[in-house]
Amino acid sequence: MDWILLISLLLTGLLLIVVEILFVPGTTIVGLVGFAFSISAIFAAYKYFGATVGNYFLVGSLVTFTVVIYFSFKSEVWLKFANKKKMEARVNEGLLASLMEGMEGTTLSELRPIGKAEFSNKVYEVTASHHVRAGEHIRITKVKDSRIFVEPLTT
Repeated sequence: MDWILLISLLLTGLLLIVVEILFVPGTTIVGLVGFAFSISAIFAAYKYFGATVGNYFLVGSLVTFTVVIYFSFKSEVWLKFANKKKMEARVNEGLLASLMEGMEGTTLSELRPIGKAEFSNKVYEVTASHHVRAGEHIRITKVKDSRIFVEPLTT
């Protein structure tokens, strides 16, 4: 019965340490609990079976830990759980698709040279070549990358 307790404590500790290293690195709590279980198993081996068996158990535990952690990294078992998908989407993709050169709108704020304007009941951040007052009618001169360039309409 004592051996079952020692081995189960040791294996639980080993499992928690491997989980800490491979799956939840940085949390520390899982690893510390695993380390505590393993140390408890080693101390219990010394207490119940004496120094000779305790030494064998300690060396066996260290060898087991080393082999399991080595093969965990070597076999790349953690890659089976990794997310291998690649994000293809871009931020604000298609946001300016409905805007074209020549569209007319109204400034909502002063453009000094950047400010807010409304086109087709949607608000956008626009850039003007010079100061434009709020409430003026403007026209899109260029849409490049994620920037909208405008000019005031002269009446």
